[in-house]
Amino acid sequence: RLLASNKRNKLCCYQRGKPKNPEDWRDVEQTMRDASYVPASPVSGHVLIYEPWSGYYYNNDAARENIKTHTTCCKNSPKELCERFYKIFPDMGCTDFVEFIPASALGEPHITTLDGVTYTMNGWGEYILMDVKSENFTLQARTSIVETSNGTLANATVFTAFAAREGDYAKLQVELSPNNKSLVIYVNGMDITNDFYNDQEFHTELDMIS
Repeated sequence: RLLASNKRNKLCCYQRGKPKNPEDWRDVEQTMRDASYVPASPVSGHVLIYEPWSGYYYNNDAARENIKTHTTCCKNSPKELCERFYKIFPDMGCTDFVEFIPASALGEPHITTLDGVTYTMNGWGEYILMDVKSENFTLQARTSIVETSNGTLANATVFTAFAAREGDYAKLQVELSPNNKSLVIYVNGMDITNDFYNDQEFHTELDMIS
């Protein structure tokens, strides 16, 4: 089934080249941004077979079934079966460019805005990083002063907590523990930290946030 405004209902496939320097995250990220859209079967994307709102991709049964079914029909079967697969789960088309890529953060807050402006921020407090009114989505972050290994305070800050909210349906908060050695996780106001660390297969789903 298709969910309103959910781009994860369909699988988009892109072909990327090799980064100039695989050790440089900037080159790796640019290679991902420059990836070209693959429009033709049997290697193109398709409508997802099972619901996409899953906690973990590689440990998720639904994700494995999506991959397994396509592999069975289009890589290990005659062409006719693959054509039938795409009639049932068609390629609905994607953008010619990668709309979003995985991201990470390291060190003090280095910000790149959606319009490409890059800057370093050493503010101390709580800030709104993203406010998407059309989707009723808000992403908030907290920064704290850096404490060095000898216990002194540095003239810099780091992100120590993130909180996301989508409408009145789902709230997710992740923050550093008081000893800075683990995470504290809240889902809709409930502390699920122990569940997260005690179960390697743990996953949870919210009504809206994925």
